[in-house]
Amino acid sequence: MKKITTVALMLACSTLSMAQETSNAQASGERMQISLPQAVEQALQYSKTLQNSKMDLDIYQEKIKEARANFLPQASAKVAGQTYFGAESPFAGISSSMGSVFQPITDVLGALMSKHPDIVLPPQEPSDDSDSGDSKMKNSITLGATVNETFAMQAIKGYQIQKLAANLMETQYQNDVLSTKKNIIDTYYAILVYERNKEIITKNLTEMKEIRRQTNNIFNHGWAEKMDTLQMAVNVMNLENAIISLERNIESTKRALVLLMGLPITTQLDCKDNLNDYLTDGAVASMRQATTNGSTLSLDNSLDYKLVEQNIEISDETIKLQKYGWIPTLTATYQYSNAVVGGFMNFDHIGILTLSIPIFDGGTKASKTRQAKMEAAKARNNLALIQDKLLQNEEQYKYELRSSLDAYELQTTNLKVATEVLQQYKIKYDAGKLSSLDLTQANMNYLSAESSYAEACMNLVMAQTKLLKLYNAL
Repeated sequence: MKKITTVALMLACSTLSMAQETSNAQASGERMQISLPQAVEQALQYSKTLQNSKMDLDIYQEKIKEARANFLPQASAKVAGQTYFGAESPFAGISSSMGSVFQPITDVLGALMSKHPDIVLPPQEPSDDSDSGDSKMKNSITLGATVNETFAMQAIKGYQIQKLAANLMETQYQNDVLSTKKNIIDTYYAILVYERNKEIITKNLTEMKEIRRQTNNIFNHGWAEKMDTLQMAVNVMNLENAIISLERNIESTKRALVLLMGLPITTQLDCKDNLNDYLTDGAVASMRQATTNGSTLSLDNSLDYKLVEQNIEISDETIKLQKYGWIPTLTATYQYSNAVVGGFMNFDHIGILTLSIPIFDGGTKASKTRQAKMEAAKARNNLALIQDKLLQNEEQYKYELRSSLDAYELQTTNLKVATEVLQQYKIKYDAGKLSSLDLTQANMNYLSAESSYAEACMNLVMAQTKLLKLYNAL
C-alpha cells in the first residue's frame, strides 16, 4: 500500500505560493507555469465544484441551527394601538334617557321624604359638567408578550437527523475533493502525453524535411524518380497535420484543466513536469508489486462505503422520527398584556398548558413509518452491494493496472526496435541502398510505435490513479 503511493507522495509536497503566482500571471497576461502538485493545490482552493460542495455543507450547518431552534422557547412581543377617530360612544345618550324613565320614581320619593323628614338620603356627588358632555370614545395602547415552549419528540429527533445529514455532507465533500484530485491528475497526464507526441513528431518532421530536401537534390541530378519526391512531400504534410491536431488537443485539454482549477478561461498554462518523471523504474516496480499483493482495501477508509453507512444511520433515525408522531405534544404558553393607555378588560398574566394527543389521522403516520422502514432496508441492501462492488473494483483495477504494465513494457520494447530500424533505414537511404518508399514505411512504423507507447503510458498512469482513488490515497 505504501509503495503504490508514488504519485500521491509527489502530490503531498509542500504547498508553494500558488496564490501570488496566479495573481501575477493573470495581472501581467503572461503564461503560467504549473506542476502537478501545484495544479492539485490550486483546484482544492478555487474549484467552483468544490466551492459549491462546501456551500452545501455550510447550508446543512445552518439547517442544524434551524432544527435546534424548533424545540427552543419562542418569544414574541406585541404593541397594539386602537383609535376611533373621535367617534361618539353609542352609549352616550343612555344617561339622559334613563333620567326621563325614572322621573316618576324620583317624584314619589320626593313626596315621601316631605312627609317623613327623618329619612335622610346620602349626599350626591356633584356631577362634572365637563365630563358629562364628553361622549367621544377614547384611544388605547396595549403592550403584550408571549412565550411558547413545545415539548415534541419529533422536533428533537429532527435535530439529531440534521446533525447526521451534516456529517454525511462532510463525507460527500471529502469524496468530491478526491474526485477533483483524480480529474486534475488525469487531465494533467493527458497534456503531458500530447506534448510528448508533439515533441516527437516535430523532431521527426525536421528530419523528414531534410530528407525531402536531399531527395529533391537527387531528383534534380536525375538520380531519383519523381515518385520519391512526391512521397516525401506527402509524408511532410501528414506530419504537419498531425502536429496541428495535437496542438488543438493540447489547447482544449489545457482549457479543461484551467476550468478544473477554477481559473479564468483565458489563463494560459505551461506544464512544468515531464511524463518520464512519473514513469521511473522505481515507480513501475511499485505498481507491479501492488498488483501482486492481496486485498489491501480498507472499507473503513472508503468514502463510498462510509456514505452508505451514514445513510443507514439517517434511515434508522427517520423510523424513530415517524414513530414519535404518536407521542403526545406538550405546549406551555405564557402571555402578558398591559394597557398603558385606555384599554378594556385587561388581563395581565395568563398561563396555558396544552397537551395534544394524536388519536386518529387516517393512517398517515403508519404509512410514513412503513415507508421509513422500507428505506432503511434499502440502505442496508446498498451497504452489502457497495461492499461487494468495492472488493470487485479492487480486483478489476488491479487487473487493469497489471494489463497496462504489460502493455507499457511491450510498447517500450517495440519503440526501441522501431527506433533502431528507422536509424538503419536512414543510413541505407543516405547510401542509396534503399528507396524512399522503404524509408517512408519505416518512419510510419516508428511513429506508430511512438503513438502506441504514449497511449500505453497514459493508460498506465490512469490505471494507477483509479486504484489510488479506491484506496483514498490520492
